[in-house]
Amino acid sequence: MLFLRRANRELLALVGLFALFVVTALFYERVGQEATAPDTPSAFNAAPSGVKALYRLLVKQGYAVERLTAPWDVLDAGTGLLVFVEPNERAVRPREINALRAWVTRGGSVLYFVSGPARPADARDPLFGDVSVVAAPPAPQTLSPAPIVAALTRDVHSLAVKPAIRLQTSLATDPAKGYVPLLADAQGGLLLYRRLGKGQLIVAADANMTSNQGIREADNAIFLINVAAASLSPASAPASNGNGTGAGRRVIAFDEYHHGVGFARGRGETGQFGKLFNSAPLGLRLVLWHGLAFGLLLLYNGNRRFGRVRTLSTPAFRAGTDYVISMARLLRRARAGDIAITTLFTRFLRDLARSLDAPPETSPGELARLAERRFNLTNNGLEQLTARCVVVTEGEKISESELITLARRIEQARRECHLAGVG
Repeated sequence: MLFLRRANRELLALVGLFALFVVTALFYERVGQEATAPDTPSAFNAAPSGVKALYRLLVKQGYAVERLTAPWDVLDAGTGLLVFVEPNERAVRPREINALRAWVTRGGSVLYFVSGPARPADARDPLFGDVSVVAAPPAPQTLSPAPIVAALTRDVHSLAVKPAIRLQTSLATDPAKGYVPLLADAQGGLLLYRRLGKGQLIVAADANMTSNQGIREADNAIFLINVAAASLSPASAPASNGNGTGAGRRVIAFDEYHHGVGFARGRGETGQFGKLFNSAPLGLRLVLWHGLAFGLLLLYNGNRRFGRVRTLSTPAFRAGTDYVISMARLLRRARAGDIAITTLFTRFLRDLARSLDAPPETSPGELARLAERRFNLTNNGLEQLTARCVVVTEGEKISESELITLARRIEQARRECHLAGVG
């Protein structure tokens, strides 16, 4: 018993330590993700290059804003605007681009800030593949946007940019047929706009426009609020998907997954467990590995020996009938048959009174008459048996043959009164 109590204490201590480790690992993983590097354009980052100011600004404007910590293929009708700021730590998968294009055509909007490096157009990219990024001398400047899309440039007189790249593509005069320049200089495009299905794409060549520092310059904040309003307006909202998700519940999502926050859900990044495991946060991977080691430790500890093997002798058990036989032989030698009948008869009366629900003070003769009426017993001599047993219990000596006869009649009466097995 002492060993079991000690083993239980050890097991509870191990479980408690493992639980403490899991909570600590997850807590510090969350803290580590939110404490991003100073140069990461994250909504968690309050440094000048972060975008936390825009996140808080949209919240103060009354918009539902969240941080997206999963690939783009989880976007649904509940999200109206995706804000994606380069550079990113995780590569964008082709499957994500296809899912994002389908989401845009159904009514979603993308605000995409490109930061470089320079790269040519990519025909394999079905969404942004017709835009090439070219290097250009950094030139901080303040420019007035073209009033092509009134909903985006309303009350916006100038935008402050510090671009080190430019965007080049085949421009169109109709946003539904290609990109139109909202902001450009002699080096190339700085802000392009395009309609795609029911949604819209806004590609900017300067991430400083949305940074914690750049959002305060010129009318940058007004332009970004206009983008949010145009993206979540009823005209751009898709129909309800049957789950109650419509324009009234659409949110703005800041992409944090490609900044290294969160991990793939569902099918994973490539549908393989290994890639899904590698994309999980470090804290979760540590929990899995330590959980496996903890399980093996419990398995070993529950099956190991705590001492040398001992052979236990098999105890010699005696049959339960030995007691009955011994008592019968003792009573027989003592010529105490009346004691045996008294014991059997007393138990019979007790069980019979309990079965008939009769008071304890009911006489044996009255119990016999009640039993005859209850169990429809006629000519079975129950009253005569009862009377004879009363005489024996009062001290009359009986022979061995009468002892056997009375014992058999009592046993038969128990069966007729349905008392077999009671006692």
